[in-house]
Amino acid sequence: MLRFAEDWHLLVIGAVAFGAGSLGYLARRRRRSGWLRVHVPAMGGAYVALFTGFYVDNGRHLPLWDRLPTLAYWLLPSLVGAPLILRALSRRGLLRVRSAMPGRPGSGVQPGRPG
Repeated sequence: MLRFAEDWHLLVIGAVAFGAGSLGYLARRRRRSGWLRVHVPAMGGAYVALFTGFYVDNGRHLPLWDRLPTLAYWLLPSLVGAPLILRALSRRGLLRVRSAMPGRPGSGVQPGRPG
């Protein structure tokens, strides 16, 4: 049975997942400079969006998940997925984090001089 009035959010989640997955696929297929920096978060984001849609739709019928508040169905997949995506990026040397401490490599500030 179609329940568009109650489930329109699933269409939005599905569109986000499809868009992210398509972006990741195209980045992999074209292999332009820095393609992996686009591919990994796009495919990971699509996966997180699909899990979010699944739990939003079915969470109240699953053991243990039925005890969680509704907001958890929306947030937990991202809270678990985002660190995993960042870890995958950092393990491949694709995550650039700039240090704000003077004198640290990459900070652009010489040791002993004010920033």
